[in-house]
Amino acid sequence: MKIIVISDSHGSTYNIKALFSMHKDADYYIHLGDGCEDFVRLCVERNLPYLAVRGNCDVYSKLPLEESLQAEDKSIFITHGHLYGVKSSTERLMYAGVEREADIILFGHTHEGLCEYVDEECFGRPFYLVNPGGIAQPMYGNPTFAVIEIRNSALSFVRSMRSLRNSIASVTFISER
Repeated sequence: MKIIVISDSHGSTYNIKALFSMHKDADYYIHLGDGCEDFVRLCVERNLPYLAVRGNCDVYSKLPLEESLQAEDKSIFITHGHLYGVKSSTERLMYAGVEREADIILFGHTHEGLCEYVDEECFGRPFYLVNPGGIAQPMYGNPTFAVIEIRNSALSFVRSMRSLRNSIASVTFISER
């Protein structure tokens, strides 16, 4: 299963459309808030499978603040992160993910990419903490997004920094567990 994860598009649809073109084979597209309504509209127009949550800038959105997805045998907790204070610490978010027995915790809000494996010694169960960064307004450099692949219970993560305008790619993180 291939899942494309973006966050913080803030009304910019150019990069979302480019991402859809580059990853037509995805099984799911996930938006982690702040610009989610444009993303949902584009997914519906293209008949793409999606999940989206609202962020702190999605004031008029009726989308949920949190979602979950069962992808093969992996449980994924999805949130924007602002309600957990992720700009100062991810600890509250990690506890929330552990309470939901998540194997993967997805969040946005900071516009800064992150993919971190947290072993069971820290929180009593292992999980991945993933922030795809900003698809339109990244904290540093080019727009970023995450690709999660689940094959036969094995996880593979790629957080790409990619100039979507000229398709120059460099992978910044790959992990398999």
